[in-house]
Amino acid sequence: MKNTLLISFSISLICFISCSKNDQEMDSHGHHEHSSGHSHHDHSHQNDHSHSHHKDLLQQKIEKGPNGGRLITEITPNFEFFVKQDNTVQLTFIDQNKKPIPPTGAIVQIIGGDRKDPTVLEFNPEGNVLISNLKLPKGNNIPLIVLVNQPNGEKLKTKFNYKIEEFPKVP
Repeated sequence: MKNTLLISFSISLICFISCSKNDQEMDSHGHHEHSSGHSHHDHSHQNDHSHSHHKDLLQQKIEKGPNGGRLITEITPNFEFFVKQDNTVQLTFIDQNKKPIPPTGAIVQIIGGDRKDPTVLEFNPEGNVLISNLKLPKGNNIPLIVLVNQPNGEKLKTKFNYKIEEFPKVP
């Protein structure tokens, strides 16, 4: 079962990487180009175009977990993404009161770093947390894809950039 899930994640990763290049075509304002099927939406960019909707997205506060790491709330139970001093990643699942709970049996992979040579982190239980088998790639603005497969069949795929200044490592 575990091998089947890992194969599924690997295939998903390959598809994501190969397809995402086509999705990243940008116009002169840094927006994704819209293809057919969007004729109802006038997205012409004149000089009077406001970018306030982008600022709103960028200014959303990221919720922190019990250890000071990034809280991932798109799946239940929620969990905290925390980078330890040795640059390995610790995932702590939490209850509604943000209190740590034992790992749920979820299979988690985090893919990050260089798109041409990504680092794939897999996780093993250690006590009441999951610890990555590898270190997070070096850098200050590391693009990450988080893949979670819960035992109940619930799945999550989310992306974010890990920025050290937003989540400093605790000694």
